[in-house]
Amino acid sequence: MKQLVIPPGSRTEQTVELRGKEHHYLARVRRIAVGERVVALDRGERLQLEVIGVTKEVTTFRIVDKAEIRRQGPKLVLFPFLLKAGKLDDVIRQACEANVSAVVPVVGDHCIARPDRDEAKKVQRWSTIAREAAQQSGSDVCEIHAPVPSREVAAWWKNAGPLLLFHQLPLDKGSLHRYLFSRPEAVGLVVGPEGGLSQAEVDALLAQGASPVWLGPFVLRAETASLYAVAAVNTILQETQEWTIPQ
Repeated sequence: MKQLVIPPGSRTEQTVELRGKEHHYLARVRRIAVGERVVALDRGERLQLEVIGVTKEVTTFRIVDKAEIRRQGPKLVLFPFLLKAGKLDDVIRQACEANVSAVVPVVGDHCIARPDRDEAKKVQRWSTIAREAAQQSGSDVCEIHAPVPSREVAAWWKNAGPLLLFHQLPLDKGSLHRYLFSRPEAVGLVVGPEGGLSQAEVDALLAQGASPVWLGPFVLRAETASLYAVAAVNTILQETQEWTIPQ
């Protein structure tokens, strides 16, 4: 565990008390002792904590220092379409480890998985996965939102920055370098499901301002495509100063 993520309601002005599985991990697995220090995340702050007590039910920390978390680079928001058999769990975990700011699942025409009455429980599970990813990777905690219909993605995005539509076909001559060279403050990434995007969905997204990006002549699984897209955007944004636009 690279850092703790503080559950809601665990923090006072000067202390943090962890119970349940967080306490069990620290006390039984890590065998943390009084005087040890750890790093933790809580509501946009990174905390330095010192253990001041360990009992059978609670680990208590003193807040030694705190600092506002300042995200490095643009805010990335991933719009992955719903996938079957828990594959979206893996997409969310990998995206959060790669410092994606938010994940907004999308309900599409060709999605095999469909929304159900347990949607709130799924969002809660995905949020837990995001917290665990932050603990592992050291990134900020990724926000998980409820699924939205494919026709509402652009409205949800509200022109916050480039909205990139990753597609298996070369729909346009646009490139990631051109879309990202200006270092926008936010970038949206739309990645379709196992069955692909319907033509109606593609037309609607393009009409609403999305920019098509070709993933190349590879047949990628939907879950692989999301990680591929996030990695490509992250790499280009990190190396923006090294690129020039051809004249």
